[in-house]
Amino acid sequence: MVNRVGGLASGMDIDALVEKLMTAERVPLNKLNQKKTTYEWQRDAYRSVNTKLKTFSDYLFDNFSLTSNFVKNKVNISNSKSISVSAGSGASGTLNIQGIGKLATSASKVTGSTALSKNALSSDDKLSDFGVPTSGKMVINVNGEDKELDLSPNTTLADLQSKLGSGVLNVSGGKISFGNSNVVVNDPTTKSNLEKLGITFSNTLDVGGSKKPSVDIDNTTDLASLGINGTLTFKVGDTTKTLTVGTDVTNVQDLIDKLGTDFKLSVKDGQFSFGVSGISVEGDDTKNALETLGFEIGNKATSTEVVYATSGSNGNLINTSLLGELGIQGGKLELEVMGSNGKMSTSTISYSESDTVESFMKKLNGAGLTALVTTDGKMSITANATGEGIGGAAIRVKSDKTDGATPTDKGSDGVLQKLGLASTTTDSNGNYTVADGTDAAYKVNGLDMTSKSNIVTISGYTVTLNETYNSTVDGSGKIDYGTAAAISVSADKDIDSMVDKVKEFVSKYNELIAGLNDQVKETKYRDYTPLTAEQRKDMTESEQKLWDEKAMSGLLRGDSILRNGLGDMRNALYSQVKGLGNNVIDTMFEMGITTSSNFNDGGKLVIDETKLRKALEEDSDRVVKTLTQNGSKTDSEGDTRGIVQRLRDSMSDFTKNIEKKAGRATMTENQFAIGKNLIDTNKRITTLTDRLKDVEARYWKQFSAMEAAINKANSQSSIFAQFGGQ
Repeated sequence: MVNRVGGLASGMDIDALVEKLMTAERVPLNKLNQKKTTYEWQRDAYRSVNTKLKTFSDYLFDNFSLTSNFVKNKVNISNSKSISVSAGSGASGTLNIQGIGKLATSASKVTGSTALSKNALSSDDKLSDFGVPTSGKMVINVNGEDKELDLSPNTTLADLQSKLGSGVLNVSGGKISFGNSNVVVNDPTTKSNLEKLGITFSNTLDVGGSKKPSVDIDNTTDLASLGINGTLTFKVGDTTKTLTVGTDVTNVQDLIDKLGTDFKLSVKDGQFSFGVSGISVEGDDTKNALETLGFEIGNKATSTEVVYATSGSNGNLINTSLLGELGIQGGKLELEVMGSNGKMSTSTISYSESDTVESFMKKLNGAGLTALVTTDGKMSITANATGEGIGGAAIRVKSDKTDGATPTDKGSDGVLQKLGLASTTTDSNGNYTVADGTDAAYKVNGLDMTSKSNIVTISGYTVTLNETYNSTVDGSGKIDYGTAAAISVSADKDIDSMVDKVKEFVSKYNELIAGLNDQVKETKYRDYTPLTAEQRKDMTESEQKLWDEKAMSGLLRGDSILRNGLGDMRNALYSQVKGLGNNVIDTMFEMGITTSSNFNDGGKLVIDETKLRKALEEDSDRVVKTLTQNGSKTDSEGDTRGIVQRLRDSMSDFTKNIEKKAGRATMTENQFAIGKNLIDTNKRITTLTDRLKDVEARYWKQFSAMEAAINKANSQSSIFAQFGGQ
């Protein structure tokens, strides 16, 4: 690294001197950078030509390569109410639609909310909805007091609540629950009826919950003599005591002693009691032992489950009902549905008890169906495709296996059956029918026809059946067509549409070659070279823009690739299309399209619309083939390619020649000519930049040496001056 010494000794502006010297040295580097910029501009100019060519080529393909995109037909129809018709390019002849017997329909099944119902569980629900008898009594002990309720067909949960007293029985949130009251049921019939409401009973004892046993017992009474045997298990809080009769305990006193102060079992006047509450027991041996000692156990109401009645004022299905609430187990449903291709397709749908009716119905939507459910539980499923199914159903259940079912169990009580959407009996193939659609039936030119869809294609015409016409259907489904006039359908070539399409083609072609000709003829301003970074610093933004426009002008002036490409395109337009026969329209000239007589137009096309229209009216098929025919350049008859194919082929070659010169965005620079020039120029820029660094370092070294010499001379002069003064 060179130590840079300013002009302190010489008094010279060394920085400015070096900068001016380097400005002169950088002239070759600036020219290389300008050359690089020119290459990049030229590359981009070529690529913009390819973009224009591709746009026009795509237009030709979309509008002419397929005859149907160019040739349009006008439909003549005698009755447009019953049918709608469009005519393709190949539409021919006349259709006489003598009748439409049936329209195609989709298989559909609709159900209300009565197939299954669940209870919203309110106080107004009748006990009979839960299976409780409509006569008799219910006897329930609340805090030691018996409450009796007379049953009738109209007895409700509210009646039971009122009888038990305030706060004892709660009905809310789809659940029946008891408050903190001590509710005990000793009557077996009442206990059974309450269990129908979902109420369960625990083996929990309360203080004082015993009666004097039927035999006299004291502390010395042997337990085995009372029939008490086996293992006894008692629990209170976190304390559990397990005692074996005959080993741990033999008589009543042993039982009292072993249970100890945790349970405080005692006997007085032949009646037993516990001194603590909340005691529970386990096992039949323990329960038998306590019942022998006079305790009543297993009759205290403790909890309920969510319960749904099978009928009743609040028993309607709603969209948020869970499948499990309806008694539907989880499983897998195999569903066959008619598709638009006329074939049955199978879908497997998994469901669980936690699915709501709405979420399950949404799963069906992926099986070629549209499934709907309203908030009040009304449902429908409809096949997306119309037409009769194979085997008598367009929607059917192949199998519906609940979780854990055997492989052979097809499921006669599956989710769709439970929801009322499928038959509960099988057909001859073991499937459950959901619904079937109908095929369309109609008569055309004396022939009876059917189709899966209401949109049919006949002899190039696309006919949409809107309603039945001139027909009657008897009870057995037989169709009789009447004597009303047939709906007549025919088509003529839409000459106006075809003329407009050719005019559009000529306009877009002229627009393309005008732009390319402008680039070939564009003026080149040789005095305007790309600006260097230093030059841009001294110019405003608008000045830079004007300069760049001049510098970029004429980049492709007189370019041979563009001139040759334009020539090939013109040749493609004017050559005769072979293979069409003699005395036919097989050139652009014969259909009224020629080149402008003005040389400055650069080969623009001109249309004689009268001649074009006449050619289309006299022989539209030949005009169409001349433009759109697919052929071969090397056919035995000559070049049988239509004008559009020739033009696209010539543009393809044009594009490839440009890519050899300027590449495309996905190419690396060493794959095309300008890219290779850019690689070479970048190498030269790098080499020259490194050399200029050395030159600048040399200048600074020389000036630094000069400064050092001047400084030394000044020092010596100062010394001599000191001697001269003595």
